[in-house]
Amino acid sequence: MLQRHLRAAKRCNEVYYDAQNNVSFKMNPFRRTVNLTVKGTSTPHHWQNNLMMGVNEMDAHKGFWKYAKECVRDVQELYPDLNEEDIRPGGSIYMAAHSSGCAALTMCLYEVMRNEMLRELTKNWEIELVMFGSPRPGKKKFAQEFNNLLNEASNVNVYRYEISLDIASSFPPIPGYRHVGGEYVQLNSKILGDPYANHSIHNYIDNIDFVIQNYDEVKHNISNCNELNF
Repeated sequence: MLQRHLRAAKRCNEVYYDAQNNVSFKMNPFRRTVNLTVKGTSTPHHWQNNLMMGVNEMDAHKGFWKYAKECVRDVQELYPDLNEEDIRPGGSIYMAAHSSGCAALTMCLYEVMRNEMLRELTKNWEIELVMFGSPRPGKKKFAQEFNNLLNEASNVNVYRYEISLDIASSFPPIPGYRHVGGEYVQLNSKILGDPYANHSIHNYIDNIDFVIQNYDEVKHNISNCNELNF
């Protein structure tokens, strides 16, 4: 799992080098795998979305919801020939994001799980969402509904990696916002005193790689809350 998530973190780093697109969508028709990666906050427009801190009727952060819709549109524009016949056979969908991209993918997965047509279309797929340094995507109603849908979806797994002292994990800094469920993986940062460096995708890559290289020596435990601490 950690090796797969390290590759996901590296894809999150690579997408930042694409100045034109917010997403990377790669489908391997032979292995029946899809890698969907969403860029985190890196432009003034992303910050405009981040600062739209109200919630919509789903109790989801309006700016993150807007970014999710933009990412869906980007996929549709980049891959206009993608159709149901490409999707129905099934396979594995690996979704990954850093920073605000995590919230956008959370919204996208929420729509897939709650929409009967999309749920039916993806029922033969194993779906994995891996988040690095995610902000809190919504308030109580959104988090509870997402978690209920996740518990009912046997083909969906969610992992959220958080480095200690990463201030993004407490954004928006407004009471009521919550993280969604899934497996929570806490990493101990080797960088102290620099909020930007703690949030950097490079720090996540370095810390996950450190755990992999030193797994036998790294103390870890799984709590009753399914929290993985490294």
